[in-house]
Amino acid sequence: MKKISIVVPVYNVQKYLSKCIDSLINQTYKDIEIILVDDGSLDGSGNICDAYAKKDKRIKVIHKKNGGLSDARNKGIEIATGEYITFIDSDDYVSLKYCETLYKLIKKHNADISIGNYHPFYENEIVKEKIDDNEIVMSSKEALEYLYDKDYCVTMRVAWGKLYKKELFNKIRYPKGKINEDEFVIHHLYDKTNKVVFTKSTLYYYFQRDTSIMGEKFSIKRLDALEALKERIEFFDKKGFKKLKFKACTDYNHFIKVNYYNTKDKNLKKKLKENLLPVSYFKDYFKLKNYIGYYLFKLCPSIYKMLISK
Repeated sequence: MKKISIVVPVYNVQKYLSKCIDSLINQTYKDIEIILVDDGSLDGSGNICDAYAKKDKRIKVIHKKNGGLSDARNKGIEIATGEYITFIDSDDYVSLKYCETLYKLIKKHNADISIGNYHPFYENEIVKEKIDDNEIVMSSKEALEYLYDKDYCVTMRVAWGKLYKKELFNKIRYPKGKINEDEFVIHHLYDKTNKVVFTKSTLYYYFQRDTSIMGEKFSIKRLDALEALKERIEFFDKKGFKKLKFKACTDYNHFIKVNYYNTKDKNLKKKLKENLLPVSYFKDYFKLKNYIGYYLFKLCPSIYKMLISK
């Protein structure tokens, strides 16, 4: 058995932190180190981390100046000593077989990344574990294609809920100060793999709260996602992945359209439309109806919305 490093960025989550840590110290897979990165918490989160470290020698605590989620994850990567690494958000929790299941999947399929299914839950919700033995084994290219699969795209894009060979991060770090940091990194990780395996069993429990970063209403700072999605388009273009480039372009413009209708901020709406990709990006795949839809949204978004909602 190989050591697994579990990196948990911690910031102002004293109400939820114990549930997260309890799910980690009670893992059926015992050869773990738990790295709690207190990212300048202003509540009692740092004290909770220290209290757990006194009880369990596998826990390491880092107290640092607030630098954001990416900075906290990167700090965890730097000190991790495991051959494998996983990321858990501090207001979430995992199945007690999380590490064991993901490790066995990697070994069974000689994979570089294993992924568990997730379940979003709300406060005070009673959650039941779901066991599903179905597995999906993907090549590196197939994993990149699953970024655009409607049933798996969320699971495939986030940093959490996965077990990685730590060596994948040798030249990769999360961009500091970005909101959608996962989107900047995940395609680079998949590209470095030989195989990726996904289990449909629910292993990760994702807490839905309005005060989290991703629970906030769409704002100008969330436009970081466009920078990440644009970089992904360029990445696929350099690799010569034409169909993936088209999917990435479609995904980029879809992001703009969805968030255009989800905000009432006129300046933000204007900013979103200004970032719409030129139609030339789609020349090899667009049909007449696609061109009509593209220009209709650009010229009159209200009519476009009315037509697509019918």
